[in-house]
Amino acid sequence: MTFRPHALFALALFVSSCGGGAHPPDPCAGRICTTVDASSVDASATADASGPCVESWICTPWSAPSGNAGTRTCTDENACGTTASKPVETATLPALDVNFYQCNVEPVLDRSCAMVGCHGTENGRALRVYARGRLRITGDSTWPVGATGLCKAMSSELCIASTDCGCAHIPHTAVEWRRNYDAARGFALAADGQPIAPAQAATSELIQQPLIGGGYSHAGIHMFDATSNDYAALEQWLSGATLATCTQNN
Repeated sequence: MTFRPHALFALALFVSSCGGGAHPPDPCAGRICTTVDASSVDASATADASGPCVESWICTPWSAPSGNAGTRTCTDENACGTTASKPVETATLPALDVNFYQCNVEPVLDRSCAMVGCHGTENGRALRVYARGRLRITGDSTWPVGATGLCKAMSSELCIASTDCGCAHIPHTAVEWRRNYDAARGFALAADGQPIAPAQAATSELIQQPLIGGGYSHAGIHMFDATSNDYAALEQWLSGATLATCTQNN
């Protein structure tokens, strides 16, 4: 996969668009962005004289520590006390290929999505990406001295958005791999928790958000187009593509 020079400019805009500021309503229900029932209603609105409370659900990434039984937690940011548009919190995650993910999908997410102001965060995103020099998992391990002998032993707790030796050079841990994989394959599910048909893989929000620049975090930012290698990698994986082995040490 090649990294186009003009993508640097898009990434810079993307980082700034992900971090704070006033945002229009977010239409991507229960997936990468928070949900808003009606595009004409401010997601921060709560019940008052102007109308009823509008549910605004934000979900954690899908998690399945072993097997495919996925769970997540969804919270109504407006605390309306109703669940009319609440996303599902349990579902069977598709058994998509791990090798194809590690060699072809993870590099796309690490490069284009893992900025700390975007999906490199534990909070407020249904997609969370651990990556070198960005978000690293906490409470998982104390990393040993690197193979080169240049990196001192240190706790992963110290590696949030750090480019220190171990943080940037020690590959993903087994738990980081699993959590990244689970969060990403959750986007092979439709909003009701049912699998998206392989022929409809391109409708997944994992592709649509960076493709069309939809949702307040992605508004106007196009990370790739339908002719790019990045697009092809995501679509092929979501469609069920497999890879015999992956020796890439991400």
